[in-house]
Amino acid sequence: MIRLPLAEVDWILAQERERVCDPDDFAGLRRDDQRESLMPEGEIEETRALLLEAAALCRAANDSFAEYQAEVKAAVESQGYFEVESDYLAVRAQRQAQFEEEWAKPFDDL
Repeated sequence: MIRLPLAEVDWILAQERERVCDPDDFAGLRRDDQRESLMPEGEIEETRALLLEAAALCRAANDSFAEYQAEVKAAVESQGYFEVESDYLAVRAQRQAQFEEEWAKPFDDL
C-alpha cells in the first residue's frame, strides 16, 4: 500500500455532486411543451426514456463516488492520509494512456 498524493486527495474531497439532467430540462421534451416540439411524439417518449436511463446511471456513479469520497475523508481525518494499492498510480497511468490512444483513433484521418 502507498499513500495517495495529497493533491489527489484534495481533488477527491473538493468534488461536488453533479446535478443529473432531467428530460424536462430540454424544451420540446417537457410533457407540457410536446405540442410545440418538432419531434414526433414517439421520438419524444423514446428520447425521454433514454435520458431517464442515462440519469439513473449518472445517479449511480454519483452515489458510488460519494461513498469513495466519504471513505477518503474518513481515512484522512483519522490517519492524515489515504492509502491505495501499490500499483494504483501505474495502473491508472496505463489506463489513461490507453484511453488517450483509443480516443485519438477516430480523429487520425482528420
